[in-house]
Amino acid sequence: MRKVYTEETYKEKIHQLWEEVFWAASHPTRLHILTVLYGFHSESLPQNSIYFTDLRDKLGLENSEMVYHLKLLQKAGLVENVYPAGERNTNRSSVYEITPKGIEILESLRIPEMLQHALQEKTSNDETLD
Repeated sequence: MRKVYTEETYKEKIHQLWEEVFWAASHPTRLHILTVLYGFHSESLPQNSIYFTDLRDKLGLENSEMVYHLKLLQKAGLVENVYPAGERNTNRSSVYEITPKGIEILESLRIPEMLQHALQEKTSNDETLD
């Protein structure tokens, strides 16, 4: 049997989506984490995955800050912590990757396009200065 949604049900779903997903992605640090994960390529890990310590160092954050932001992103279902097979769960061996939901949010907000455009502008501005 097909479930019928009322306007109130849709409003509740949108509110829930806002609280869980957009709220988590709206903080500049968490948005930065998502964009780094989205475009990160490593020879030793799958695409869109990075070691905790590498991500922390790339963003210049303390361990406690990284853990806090990553937990919020995990709770919203935007990133997940995947452990390499056979490794103990330590900060060094923790691997984080962006989820399909996280990718969908970034792409729906057109974040990758805006970043690419900004990078192209910066490159052309740098060339003009030379």
